[in-house]
Parts: sequence; C-alpha cells; structure tokens
Amino acid sequence: MARLKFEMWKDRDGNIMSRFTDGKGRSTDSYWASPPESIDHVGPEYLPQRYRHPNVKGVRHIEFVKRRFKEEVKTLKLDTIGTMVIMVDCIEAEMHKDKVWTTRSKPWKLGNGAEVVLLVGLSGGFSTKCLKLV
Repeated sequence: MARLKFEMWKDRDGNIMSRFTDGKGRSTDSYWASPPESIDHVGPEYLPQRYRHPNVKGVRHIEFVKRRFKEEVKTLKLDTIGTMVIMVDCIEAEMHKDKVWTTRSKPWKLGNGAEVVLLVGLSGGFSTKCLKLV
C-alpha cells in the first residue's frame, strides 16, 4: 500500500498545480487560479469533485489534504524573495514580537530535511515552520 502524498508546484507558465496520490498509488492533478492560505473551511464535498481530486475518499484523506495544502501554499508563497513574514511558535518570536521581516532568499532544505529561508537583518537560515505570512 502506497503512502498518501500531496504536493503543489508552479508550472512553467506560473500556474499553481496540485497532485494528490492516494494509498493505492492513484494520482489526480488540479489547477488553482488563486489558492487561499487554507482550505480548512471547505466541506467534505469540495475536494472529491471531479475537477479537484476525485480520488479523495473519506475523512482521513480530507484531513491529510487540508493539512498538506497549508504547508504547500506557505512554501509556494515564501518562494518569492521579498515576502513579508512574522515569527511564530518559537523563542525568537518572543524576542521579536510584532516585527515584520522580509525574506531575502527562496527556501531550501537542510540535510536533515528542515526547510529554511534567509531574512533581512538576520544571519543564517530561519525555519519556515516558524514563519507566518503577513
């Protein structure tokens, strides 16, 4: 049995695409004209539609896609240098409360799999998991 997989990317024309692969290895692709930051608000009937991901079946799939969607959209939006962010859920967030930062690089993965980005005024990479779009 294959693992569930959800990924998003920009195609060569700059359009946002997503692919959901179910536990049986079946994949479906979908186009997003202007993806929101989250799809938590959508009902269970939304994702399985034929123009989205018809292979989404059941609560487990829906919750998986909603969680991964947020992570993937954040990465896509952070993919632009100059994105405005704030720090959240970390020690640095307490030290820099309400400070708005600007990204100065695209995100990249470290050897341990952690994704980081450079911020103006800060040396070294900073975890994208601790950043929220402004």
